[in-house]
Amino acid sequence: MEDFDLIDEIFSDFDAIVEFYGMFKYHHIQDSYVIACPRSACPFRDPSHAKSYQELSVIRMIQLAHSLLERARMHRSTSGKQLWAKIGLSIGPATGAVISCHRRFYCLFGDVVNTSARMCAYSEPGRIHCTAQVANILRGTSHGTIKVESRGEMAIKGKGVMETFFL
Repeated sequence: MEDFDLIDEIFSDFDAIVEFYGMFKYHHIQDSYVIACPRSACPFRDPSHAKSYQELSVIRMIQLAHSLLERARMHRSTSGKQLWAKIGLSIGPATGAVISCHRRFYCLFGDVVNTSARMCAYSEPGRIHCTAQVANILRGTSHGTIKVESRGEMAIKGKGVMETFFL
């Protein structure tokens, strides 16, 4: 029961952080916690707004990711070991819909969902792992305080060979 209490405490902390940054907690399954930008499926009337929103969202998501990593390190397992998180970031179009008629749930669809999960799976404890698209957006902004470190090309399951980055 202590394990469930710990998971509840951690996810409650994460929920508060996600809300603070104005993002959307999509779902959590076991020890995975999935977050999306709140305007993921809303079209923009002016294409220039989409670009600036994308840049702002990437920066906010990275700030959020750093906060989640810090919060995870504050917790200890029931055996006393320090906890850690791995984070994967990607960017791209997604579509959301409420599915089913008996146990309705909101579901996100799009390659970006799978790619983010792969970035997380190939990440390392305490690190933020991202795609080249995320790294390129950072390079094109004035937020030079975020260090972008290439991991080189990697074979990513279901994606092929990709250059990926740590932030």
